[in-house]
Amino acid sequence: SDPFELSRNGNTTELKKLLRSKPEMVDTVSAEGYTLLILAAYHGHNETVAFLADKVSDIDRGSGYGTALMGAAVKGNTEVAEILLDNGANPNAQDAEGNTPLTFAAMFENEEMARLLVTRKADPTLKNKKGFSAADYAKTHQNTVLSILFDK
Repeated sequence: SDPFELSRNGNTTELKKLLRSKPEMVDTVSAEGYTLLILAAYHGHNETVAFLADKVSDIDRGSGYGTALMGAAVKGNTEVAEILLDNGANPNAQDAEGNTPLTFAAMFENEEMARLLVTRKADPTLKNKKGFSAADYAKTHQNTVLSILFDK
């Protein structure tokens, strides 16, 4: 069984069996740099994320595309984001380009995700390498709801 396919497909039952016999695999990283948690979060498998979130050694471990929380933010999956945040994910973690989960929520104008992240202490003023913050993206998109949320 390929643990990456199990995570990508949300096959929690088989993943549990595999990790029971090989618990060290929980922190395995694919050739592309993805962890099991990142794959499960990005693909929206809530049950798999909940299973892995308290077992990984670093919930904020990133890939070239960011952390599991960033994957949830890109996809707009607030349930996965809540699971990750409840397990200690950093709402202000930055990827290689300096983007945060909140930056992605603002880029994609996902107001529900942005609201969740702000209530969990995400900073809308953190700038990425291009010099833009989540607040800047809200203004660029002329998204009044996000602008008001970020001004609080």
